[in-house]
Amino acid sequence: MPFSLAMGLLRRRAALILIILAVGLGTGYAVLSQMTPQYSAEAIILIQQRRTPVSDLQTISAEPGSATNEIRTQMDILRSPALARQVILRTGLLDVPEFQPTPGLTASVMATLRQAFGITAAPSRELTQDERVELLTYSLLGRMTIANEVRSNVMRIGITTADPALSARVANAYADEFLEASRRQKYAAARRAQEWLEGRLRDLATKVRESERAVAEFRAAHGLRDNAGDRRGQRTQSVAEQQLAAVSAQVTAAAADRARKEAQAAQVAQMLRTPDGRDTLPEVLGSSLIQRLREAEASAAARESEIASRAGARSPDLIAARAQRAGLQARIRQETQNALAGLQNELATARAQEASLRETLNGLRNTVAAEQTAEIQLQQLLAEADANRSIFESFLGRSTQLANVSGIQEADAEIVSPAAAPLGPSAPRKGRALAVIGMIALVIGVGIAVLMERLRTGFRTPEELEAKTGLPVVGVVPKLPRRMRKLVASEARHVDFDAALSRMRGTLQVMHDGRSPQMLIVTSALPAEGKSLLATGLARNAAEAGLKVLLVDCDMRNPTLASLLELPPGPGLSDLLQGTMIAGKEPVVRRAPGGFDVITTGATARSAQDLLASSSMDGLLRAVRARYDVVVLDTPPVLAVTDTMLLVRKADAVLMTTRWDQTPQSVVQSAVRLLRNSGALNMFAALTQVDLRRYSTDGDSPLAFMHRKYRGYNAMIAR
Repeated sequence: MPFSLAMGLLRRRAALILIILAVGLGTGYAVLSQMTPQYSAEAIILIQQRRTPVSDLQTISAEPGSATNEIRTQMDILRSPALARQVILRTGLLDVPEFQPTPGLTASVMATLRQAFGITAAPSRELTQDERVELLTYSLLGRMTIANEVRSNVMRIGITTADPALSARVANAYADEFLEASRRQKYAAARRAQEWLEGRLRDLATKVRESERAVAEFRAAHGLRDNAGDRRGQRTQSVAEQQLAAVSAQVTAAAADRARKEAQAAQVAQMLRTPDGRDTLPEVLGSSLIQRLREAEASAAARESEIASRAGARSPDLIAARAQRAGLQARIRQETQNALAGLQNELATARAQEASLRETLNGLRNTVAAEQTAEIQLQQLLAEADANRSIFESFLGRSTQLANVSGIQEADAEIVSPAAAPLGPSAPRKGRALAVIGMIALVIGVGIAVLMERLRTGFRTPEELEAKTGLPVVGVVPKLPRRMRKLVASEARHVDFDAALSRMRGTLQVMHDGRSPQMLIVTSALPAEGKSLLATGLARNAAEAGLKVLLVDCDMRNPTLASLLELPPGPGLSDLLQGTMIAGKEPVVRRAPGGFDVITTGATARSAQDLLASSSMDGLLRAVRARYDVVVLDTPPVLAVTDTMLLVRKADAVLMTTRWDQTPQSVVQSAVRLLRNSGALNMFAALTQVDLRRYSTDGDSPLAFMHRKYRGYNAMIAR
C-alpha cells in the first residue's frame, strides 16, 4: 500500500483506531491492577565439566562434546520433573498456600452452573500426597526460567512467586539439588563402572586359569619340557634335535666316504679296460703279498731265461721253471682278484652304512617336525595365556584406581551467585505490559480499519469513480445537514456547497465544448443519492450567474422538488403532458426562491413512462429550449425505472450522481451501462453527499489535499 494511501486510511479511521486503543489500554490497566505482584529470584551457576581421573577409562565420563550441547543437556536436566520433585520435598512447598491446587476455569464454571441449577455435585476425593506432588511439579516448572547467554557456560535459574523470600529459597534449592544430582549421577556412573570391572575381572580370572591349564595339559600330552625361555623367545634344543644334528653329521661323513670309494671303483674299472692296467692298480701295487709274489715271479723268469739259454726247450729244468713261473703268475692274478673284490666289498659297505644313516636321519627329522608343530601350538597357547594375564592385570589396576577415586566425585557445576530475595516485584510490569497491550490494540485497530476499507463497496475519490465507470467526474458535492437542506431555496449560503456547484458548472462548460449544456439530465443509479438537491443547486447557481434557468421535476413516481423548494401544490408536468390544464388556473411554470423557473410533477400519473415518451414531451422540450438558457431535468433513478432512459437522447448531457462511499460500485457501473445502451452520449459523473472532513483525509486525491490544506479558499470561489 502506498504511503499516501496508508496515511489517508489512518486519517479516515483515526477515531475507530483511537477508540480500540483506549479500550485496550483501559482493559489492560484494569486487569493489571487486579493481578497479584510476583517476585523473581535468580541463582547463577557455572557449568564446568570435571572428568573422573581414571586413565584410559572412557566408560566413566564421556568425551566432552560441543559447549552448546553440554549447556542444552544441563538445561534439560534442570527442567526435568524428577529434579522439581526433589525441590518440592526439600523446600516444603506442599504446605505453601500459593502452591495449593485450585480449581481451573472449567471446573469453576461448572461449579457455578451446578449451583445455579441446584445440582448436587459428586463428592470429590482428597488427593494423595503423590498426586499433590505431581500437580505441584508442573506448577513449579511453569514458574521457573532458565537463561543462558550465547558462548557462555553460566546459567541463570529464576523462580517467580508471590513471596520474595520464597522465590530466593526455591531458586537456591534448585541450584543445590542440581549440583547434588550431578554428583549422584557421577557417583552412580562410577559404581556402574566398578561393578562392570568386577564382573570383567571374574571372567578374566577364569580365562587365565583355563589358558594355564590348557598349556600344562598340552605339554603333558606331547612330552614337552617347561622351558623358562619359552616365554622369553629363547628356547633350548630337545634330545631329538641334538640327535638329528649328530646323525646329520654322520650322514655327511658316510656320504663323503662312499663318494671316495665310488671314485676308486670307477678308476679301477677304467684301468681294467687297458691290457696292463690290472698290474698298475694302486690296490695291487700297495699289496705286500703281491709285491713278494712279483719278486718271486721275476726271479723265476730270470731263472727260466738262464735255463733256456743253457738247455733245450724240452729240458726238465726249463719245464719246471716255466711251471713255477706260471704258478706264481696264477697266484698273483688270484691275489689281484682278491684285492679288487675287497674294494667292491668296502664300497658296498659304505653304501649300506650311508643308507642306514639316512634312514635314521629321516626318522629323526619326522620326530623333530612333530616336536616343532607341537612347539608352535604350545607357543599359541602360551601367547593366549599371556594376553589373558596382561588384560587381567590391566583391569585389576583400573579397578583398584577407580575404587580409590569413586568416593571423591565432584559436580560438573558450581554456584557462582546464590539467589537473594528481590527488593521489588518483577511482574506485572505495568509500563511494559501497557506498551505491549497498546501495540496489540493499535495493530487490531489498524487491522479492523484495513478490513473495513477492504469491505467498502462505494467510491471515495473522483479518480476512483472515473477509473471504474469511464465517466469524467465534474465535481464533489458536500453533504448538507438535514436542517440546512432548505438553503438552496433561501438567501443563506453554505460556502462549500456553493463552491462545489460553481466548480461543477464551470467544469461542465469546459468539458462540453466550451459551453454549458443547454439541457442537462440529472439522475442517479439508486434513490436517495442527492440528485434532486444537486439539480436544484445547479439551477440556482446558473440563475445567479444571470442565465435564464428552468428546473423540471421528471420523477413523477417520487416527486421531491416541490417539497424541497417549499412550493404549494399546483399543476405540473403530468397535467401539462396529459392536457388537463384548465384556463385561468395556476400556471405550470412557477418562480422558485432562487430566481429560476420550476415545473413540478403536479398530479401523480399512472403512466409516467408513456407521458415522458410522448410527442407532448418532445414538444415541451423544444419549447423550453427556445425560451431558456439552461434546462435541468431531475429524472428518476436509472435502476428503479426506465423513465430516464427515454429522455437521454433528447438532452445535451447526462449527469450521473453517486452517493459518496455508499452506492456500490457494481450498481453504478450497471446504471452507466444502461444509459450508454440507451444512446446517452455526453455523460458526466459527480460524487454527492460527501463528508468533507472524512474526504479530506484521502491523501491520494488532489481535491482532498485542497480541502485539507486550503479549506478557506472555497469562500473566495463562492463570492
